[in-house]
Amino acid sequence: MSTYTLEPQLQQYLRECAQFEGNTEDWQVRRARFAESGRYFSPDMAGIAVTDEHCRHVPVRIYQPEAAAQAVTVPTIMYLHGGGWCLGDHTTHDWFAHALLSRLQARVIAVGYRLAPEHRFPAQLDDTRTVWEALNQGHWDDVDTRALAVVGDSAGATLAAGLCIDLHDRGQPQPLLQGLLYPLLTRRPDLPSMQAHADAPLLTSADVHAALALYAPEPEQYLDPRALPLDAAIRPGLAPAFIVAAQYDPLADHAQAYASALATAGVAVEFHLALGMLHGGLRAAKLAETAKVFERLSNALGRAGSRPNQRTSAGDS
Repeated sequence: MSTYTLEPQLQQYLRECAQFEGNTEDWQVRRARFAESGRYFSPDMAGIAVTDEHCRHVPVRIYQPEAAAQAVTVPTIMYLHGGGWCLGDHTTHDWFAHALLSRLQARVIAVGYRLAPEHRFPAQLDDTRTVWEALNQGHWDDVDTRALAVVGDSAGATLAAGLCIDLHDRGQPQPLLQGLLYPLLTRRPDLPSMQAHADAPLLTSADVHAALALYAPEPEQYLDPRALPLDAAIRPGLAPAFIVAAQYDPLADHAQAYASALATAGVAVEFHLALGMLHGGLRAAKLAETAKVFERLSNALGRAGSRPNQRTSAGDS
């Protein structure tokens, strides 16, 4: 078992997270506690307009700076939340939108995709694609369809990467950027980080395997290249990627290996190792490393949004 030297603010974050823990198999209780934790760690959203609605059949939450509520030129980021595909929804990650919009003039659309175990893969990806297609087809009049990116954390990052593969294989344009924050990308148990950080705080290797068993339990599900992108052939022509790994995370080598594989395939990649960070630690807004991640993500999105005519389809790669 590894031991971790965590900075005091991260230790305090762990103590705060502990108040929402509890052993129960009742998914409604677990989801309620996860939602409580999301509210607890979300800051005051003053200055940010927040709207809940449905995009076709999928619930979404839209965030944008109040001063730019009528703007049509800001980039739009479709955001996919974490929670092991079993927890969370479009309302549980205000902290992400706050961290991003405090650094970037943009619009964030958070997707409330269906959850496992009631809904298995590809239901989550189908909901993701529904909202993405609506964005591209002008569902919202004030969205610039030339300036669209996708960002996800943890299980949401898996969906973001899977969406890019899905669009590639359908011959549809890629996002300007795919932002993958500590993604889960393979069923392989032998990656070094899966062993070295098997008992890490907040996410263990056993947690990873349990989530996968609920999300994609059958071969026709987990062998789908969109489900676990690192287990599939890497496509050239995918969207440029901004990928973050947390240092003390069973999934650290998922992110590193995918960044390397994309780069080898000719995809532009920016990789950041969040030193001293745990999986799920980006909710800890006071951490210097959290600020560094969001500064770099905001810069990457800003650069991508300034080049809206570079969206490509598979046929252009």
